[in-house]
Amino acid sequence: MKHPLLVSAAAFALVGGLSAQQGLIPLPASADVALQASTLTPAAPAAIPSARATTGCDDFNRTTGLGQDWLPTAGAPLIVADGYASPGVIGNAQYVPASVNYDAAVVTIDLPDNPQVFRYGAVMIGLGGADNLYVKLQANGPGLGVYDTIGFYTGQGVNTSATTGFGGFFGLVTPVTGGTMTISTDTTGDLLQVDLDVDRDGIPEQSFAAPNSTLTGNGSLLTSFPPGTFGDGIGVGSVGDGVTPDLDDFELNGGCNTQPTGPQVAVASGAPGGPMSFDFTGFEPGGRIAVAYGLAGSLAIPSGPCAGQALSLTPLNYPPITSLLVLVADASGAATVSQNVGAAAAGLILVQAADVDNASGCAVSNALAL
Repeated sequence: MKHPLLVSAAAFALVGGLSAQQGLIPLPASADVALQASTLTPAAPAAIPSARATTGCDDFNRTTGLGQDWLPTAGAPLIVADGYASPGVIGNAQYVPASVNYDAAVVTIDLPDNPQVFRYGAVMIGLGGADNLYVKLQANGPGLGVYDTIGFYTGQGVNTSATTGFGGFFGLVTPVTGGTMTISTDTTGDLLQVDLDVDRDGIPEQSFAAPNSTLTGNGSLLTSFPPGTFGDGIGVGSVGDGVTPDLDDFELNGGCNTQPTGPQVAVASGAPGGPMSFDFTGFEPGGRIAVAYGLAGSLAIPSGPCAGQALSLTPLNYPPITSLLVLVADASGAATVSQNVGAAAAGLILVQAADVDNASGCAVSNALAL
């Protein structure tokens, strides 16, 4: 049965504390094959919104690309198998929604288990200033199955320890198979801390006050860099094979604990006045997603599987309906659609979706303002 609240595609277009510190084994810079094989290509500067959040979260569960929350700063990172990846060369990107000073940022990423190729995932803090910190966990493969080295770099992925007195590239005494890597600083902003949680239970198996000043240069951020060196941007970076993700599940300052649950709709790319892509997540795997658009208001769905469910808008496509768009969620409960949206929709039109086939009963997403 045709659901009375499925959007008209044609009309849509028109409306247009540190644990025990582990030892590190210094390696020569020439051992870092990432720098041997890659050429850094910084992206052209782009405007960053001034009003930004201090938390963030992204599971990368989509197929449409990085999306508007990410600004590439080197290379051309992309989405691969619901994760962040950069095939063959360094690919870095800034998380645009966040504005957090380097000494107030706690950033976690997940590194895929048992890497069988050369791969690394990295965290950047302090972007937007004269320099920034770049910390990576690397598997030197092929067929290694573990991450065996860690790099404390700056900029877009450069070992500058010889000039700054900070940084270096080291072998782990005990390599890890994967897990999460969390980057933070101490309360003074002087000591960089790296925590590795292999079993992802929230308790790190290895922690580093990095780098140890007895091994190379000076571990002090405050003496290695002039005051005001670092900016307030946050980002990630990677190198891999482009077949499986290099990193996943980005979280800033506990932001994933505050994310909405259930059905959600978000703009993946574009803006009114041209092509736009929309991501739908949190829906019934394999189920239908009914999408409505309209003006701010309310309407109780009058019939069908979602009868009685309230919408936070007054649909412009009901009644009547002449051309229906129905999305089908994939195995993770997600779907994507692209449409041309008229410029007149900006600040006026809302988009909302109903989880038609949810086994626990119909639910609706947030009402997304265009």
